Amino acid sequence: MKNIPIRKFPLRDSESGNGLKGKPPGELLGMVWPLTLSAWSFKENLNAEPRLQRDVVVVLSRNDLIRNKRAAGREKDRGDVAWLEKNPADED
Repeated sequence: MKNIPIRKFPLRDSESGNGLKGKPPGELLGMVWPLTLSAWSFKENLNAEPRLQRDVVVVLSRNDLIRNKRAAGREKDRGDVAWLEKNPADED
């Protein structure tokens, strides 16, 4: 696990150009709350994956696709297997 240094600065010591000084506490809390929830879910080993997962795709090899279609045994799958076996893959 990568160690990332964390620095904490009192708001009164923050740079004047960061836009945080003068914001009400509720607004400051609202800025960090989503991050806090995510960090807590990892700490407590809760399932955070559904919120983090994006566009996951399983890709089968041609041979695995043929094997899966044979195992399914549906009429459409049998036709797909016949077509895949009749039309070899393009090798580029």
